[in-house]
Amino acid sequence: MKWNTVFIGHKIALMWGTALLLLMPLMAKVYSTWVFKVEGSAHVVTNDYITEWPLKGVLIIGVLLVIDGLVGYYNYFKSQKK
Repeated sequence: MKWNTVFIGHKIALMWGTALLLLMPLMAKVYSTWVFKVEGSAHVVTNDYITEWPLKGVLIIGVLLVIDGLVGYYNYFKSQKK
């Protein structure tokens, strides 16, 4: 089976998207610490920050990368069956 660059690109997108999604709780904790230092108060549950602006953008990018990777895998293996 020959690996083409399009397949490798989708593989990399899937890996980066998965890494971003798995690191979201850590990023939320770091962001809540920063917010507490700047504003003097923060949410009790740090995962609430995932639905706020800076981390919501990272969440959307991560989900889009995972979707791109999965669609790329599907199309690549569908074209290999022919």
